[in-house]
Amino acid sequence: MAEEETELFDTDEEQKYRELYEDLQKELDDQRKQAIETKKETLLTNAGYNEMQVQRYKKHLSGESDGEIQKALIDLKAEIPPKKEYADPNPGNGARQTPKTTNLEEKGRSTYQRLKEKGKIRGKK
Repeated sequence: MAEEETELFDTDEEQKYRELYEDLQKELDDQRKQAIETKKETLLTNAGYNEMQVQRYKKHLSGESDGEIQKALIDLKAEIPPKKEYADPNPGNGARQTPKTTNLEEKGRSTYQRLKEKGKIRGKK
């Protein structure tokens, strides 16, 4: 009976260790997946993609190793180049104002009147 209890104890103990091992393996796999996702996001951000583009295009980066992910990134950049955001060269300067529309007929009359008053041209009497 003592042998049966020891065997039973060993199997129960082995079962606990097996479950513990499986739980640790699942946790390790989750951490690896998270590390790969973080690496993909970092590479896309460094390549010039904005946050929305990173979330959209990270699923296109396939592979688990650095080389595979880099190759997929090069292919993605060839297909979909990153959106460049340029800085405003004059941050304090607003948009230009549109010029007032001019009435060309009125402008011609005022120019004629001004030249006539200066004596540069003779007008009709």
